[in-house]
Formats: sequence, structure tokens, C-alpha cells
Amino acid sequence: MRAKLTLCLCVVACLMAAALPAKAAPPPLIDRTQFFADPEISDAQVSPDGRLLAFVKPIAGTRNIWVKQIDEPFEKARPLTTAVGDAPQGLRWSRDSRYILFTDDHSGNVKFNLYAVGVEDKTVRNLTDGITGSVEIVTLPEKAPDKVYVGLNDRDPSWGDLCSVQISTAKRELVRKNDYHLLTGASYVPLPDCDDLSVIRMVPIADRGLLTGL
Repeated sequence: MRAKLTLCLCVVACLMAAALPAKAAPPPLIDRTQFFADPEISDAQVSPDGRLLAFVKPIAGTRNIWVKQIDEPFEKARPLTTAVGDAPQGLRWSRDSRYILFTDDHSGNVKFNLYAVGVEDKTVRNLTDGITGSVEIVTLPEKAPDKVYVGLNDRDPSWGDLCSVQISTAKRELVRKNDYHLLTGASYVPLPDCDDLSVIRMVPIADRGLLTGL
């Protein structure tokens, strides 16, 4: 009797096991390049006149700047730069939509120059050629479309001065010498109506309690 009961229990267990769905295989691993590889398209920006879209897309493994008409498919886009190795960074439109500004260093030396590429002729020009320091874009004033304000630590490697650069000619002028040891980059805060020197402020390190206006 006990043997028959044991046999019945075994049969029931086998039937129940057969009725259960098979254990699903684990999902495939996601390739790590999906997380860390350069995106196909990034940094898209519409031109101030609303006609064009600029974006960054790799060419042979190096990120470059492309442009297309706002209503064109991405397949119709054309490259404006053909950099190899050192990729353009910090893409910005000029206020008149004639140029795209960007910064670039050389072989990773972290000494960035300011460049402008013409949207029509694709000519790339170094606007800060000859500097020994590094430059970063601060703002582009609305009422001076051929001008860009930059932070430049050419005079003192530790602190950036505020300079203006004329985009069409690369003429550079010192706007405010940083004698107060104010933070670079974050220290230059354009106000909402930034259209002239009088509305750009240099904000100091938090524990200094100083504020220098132009």
C-alpha cells in the first residue's frame, strides 16, 4: 500500500513538473558600447534665424560638425569640419547665423583655441591663434552679432581675463583684467539682456564676498 502511494505521488509530481513552463533563458547582455560609445548625432542646435540645424556626428571615428536645412532629412546634411583626432567642442552659433564657433585643443593638451567655421564656405579659422593659455566661450551679445566674449587665461594661467573677439577678423580686445582672482567660466555671468559690456558681470569666488561689475 505504501509503495502504491509513493508511486502515485511520484506520478503526480512528474505531471505537475511537466505542466510548468520551461525556465526562460536570461536576456542577452547589452554591449557596453551602447552606453559609452559616441552617439551617432548629438549637440543639435537651431540657427538663430531658424533656417539651419547644426549638430555633431562622427566622421571616421572623430566627432565633426554638420549642418542641414531645418526641414531636410539628416541624410541631406553636409559636414562643415573634417577633423581627425581632435574633435571640435562646445558648438555655438554666431548671432547672425553665418558662423559656428567651437573650441579645440591639440592632442589633448587642454589648451583650447577658439575657432569659427563659415556655414557657406566651410572655411575654418583659428580666432585665437598664438595664445599660450586656453579659451572658453562666455556669451555672444545679441546686439553685436560679429562679437563673442571669451575667458582667456593667456596672461595668468591660474585666472581667466574677460576678452572680446571679433568673429570676422579675429581682432581681440581685453575687456576686464582679472586682478581679483575670480573663477574662470562660471565667474562670467551674462544677464538676460546681455547686449553690451555694461550687462556682463564677473562673479567672484563664494568666500571672497566681492562683486565686480563692468
